[in-house]
Amino acid sequence: PVIKGDRMAWLTFTDSVKHARSRGNPLLVDISVSVYAYDCEQNSTIDGSLFADVEAINRSQTLYEDTYMGFFADLDLGCYYDDHIGSLPDANAVYVYNADASDGPCNPGFPVFPSEIPVQSLSFLDKTLSSVIYYTGTGVQQPQGGVPYLVDLPRHFYNTLRGKWSEGAPVTRGGTGINKNSTDSLSYVFPDNPADTDGWSMCTVNNLNGDHFMIPSHGPFSFAPGDTFQI
Repeated sequence: PVIKGDRMAWLTFTDSVKHARSRGNPLLVDISVSVYAYDCEQNSTIDGSLFADVEAINRSQTLYEDTYMGFFADLDLGCYYDDHIGSLPDANAVYVYNADASDGPCNPGFPVFPSEIPVQSLSFLDKTLSSVIYYTGTGVQQPQGGVPYLVDLPRHFYNTLRGKWSEGAPVTRGGTGINKNSTDSLSYVFPDNPADTDGWSMCTVNNLNGDHFMIPSHGPFSFAPGDTFQI
């Protein structure tokens, strides 16, 4: 067969039923995904990479303005609750690294790295990264402070895709990114080098270990009936 790379998986689905989680109406968008890899021993970066091509087709009769496409990025690095996350806006990427020099101990059944813990990243290769938001699976987000988490109304999900907290408040530099009286807003969480002691990264914020999820997003763009969007 004609495939991408040396090994490939393909899947397709259609958004034609009411959204059980976000409670949103069907968008009538078809999405197909090609996920592929290369056997490339001479280049360890390519050999260790997984590529994904996403194609979305607007099958509705609706012109969707201010459209965003985001990706649920749960980059568990071995043990899932001692990870730190960050964003690289200039590289259109997000990444995960271990919070300390050892991975684990973890819950029974979860693999850990015994040594040489890697760093894992997710990059947009042909689109800009417009925002990166995060939330923590065990936390509770409140507008006045706390640890972000995603709730379950359509506007909450849309705000997340726009790089806002679920209630629409902007990300502000420092701490968890929720600073009620701050005007130092930005579109990307933890954008600074973890080695920079004066920067905003998870290394410079205490007690942020946990099971973190990121939503890197691209937009806004206009999505007309019959349009195809690829990333």
